[in-house]
Amino acid sequence: CIADCQISHNRAATSGGGIYLAAGEYKLMLLKDCLFTDNSAGRDGGGVSCNWQTKAQLSNCTLADNRVTSLLGRGFGGGLFVGYSSDVTLINSIVWDNISNEKGAQLAVTDGPPYASTLHVTYSDIGPLDPNTAQKMGLDLVFVIDSSSSMLNAMTAVRAAATQIAGAAAVQAR
Repeated sequence: CIADCQISHNRAATSGGGIYLAAGEYKLMLLKDCLFTDNSAGRDGGGVSCNWQTKAQLSNCTLADNRVTSLLGRGFGGGLFVGYSSDVTLINSIVWDNISNEKGAQLAVTDGPPYASTLHVTYSDIGPLDPNTAQKMGLDLVFVIDSSSSMLNAMTAVRAAATQIAGAAAVQAR
């Protein structure tokens, strides 16, 4: 498990600018409460690249302002790439304002045999859909919160994450 991390300003010549995950058939990798920003890769997964039968879960993560900048014109998944028979779950996360020079500015998943992959997205905010507006809009976070007592733990976690993101943005602005 990788938890409570900020992974920023990294570069990879090929895959996984922020982090590259590759695994055997039965391992589950967990990324929890992590912030991936301003990373870049040459081929896939500017923020996170999940390859070769990776079973991973990204929970309460933010992938923002990452990019894939292939010189060969084949860039996939500015925010998150899932490929080569991987099975990934993205839950309660934000994937926003990432850029790819070919396909999948936010997310890219391989779908053809023999290496079809799966991405399950639940309770997450993905966007913007038009990569031409990504640079103009910047990172904009919107939270919709149920204020009933059943959501108290979740509200506390959202407040903590928002405070952490705002603090990181303030540090970068200096």
